[in-house]
Amino acid sequence: MLGWIVADEGKKLRIYDCQTAGVVFRKLEGPVPRTRWQRWRWRRWLGKLRRYGVMQAAVRGPVPEDLMATWGLRAVDPAPLRLLLLPQLITYVQREWGLPLQRRQTLLRSPDAGAQVRQAAEILVRQVRYLELEVPFQQELEELLRCRYGLAPGGGGTPALQVCLGTSALPGVPALHLGRDCRQRQKLELEYPEEPEADEQLLAAFLWAGKLKVEEIRVKTLQFSA
Repeated sequence: MLGWIVADEGKKLRIYDCQTAGVVFRKLEGPVPRTRWQRWRWRRWLGKLRRYGVMQAAVRGPVPEDLMATWGLRAVDPAPLRLLLLPQLITYVQREWGLPLQRRQTLLRSPDAGAQVRQAAEILVRQVRYLELEVPFQQELEELLRCRYGLAPGGGGTPALQVCLGTSALPGVPALHLGRDCRQRQKLELEYPEEPEADEQLLAAFLWAGKLKVEEIRVKTLQFSA
């Protein structure tokens, strides 16, 4: 079962089942754990949540990761959601950040060469004018993109945007973060009409449960990073 962990002032520590957007959660809520006593109580209640069968959860508020790790609990990974939203994110950064992606190159950076890298590259090559790769097995991926999508040679110079998949950004270049730790690297706010209060974590949980209508999501704000 999916969990939903909420740390918010004024809440009393409790666990109960709830349903939203067609997804059933086992929800733990309580006050922000600031003192040693509060942290001890939170650790106990997180243990209860784990014994109820929860292994991963949508997390809202300052829930200490070390307390979750004590019981092997992990936050829902938002990386698959951000990858699905990449076309919208590219449109957003062009409009809101004023980046000339139709005139200058976009750089895709990753320390890995997995399916997510290929998927990101295939999305980007259809949306930007020039795409430069900085990934393992780069030549093989460039050849695939050239044959399948007509990848244009790089325009040279400093990229207008770097898309970082599971890696830190190069200094001085606007960055869009995907992949591992993307939530910690860059804040993203989304709107979802079916559940107006849903944040990125909750939407990632909906996606994991197969209940998300991706086409209804709108990018509200994306933290600028450079």
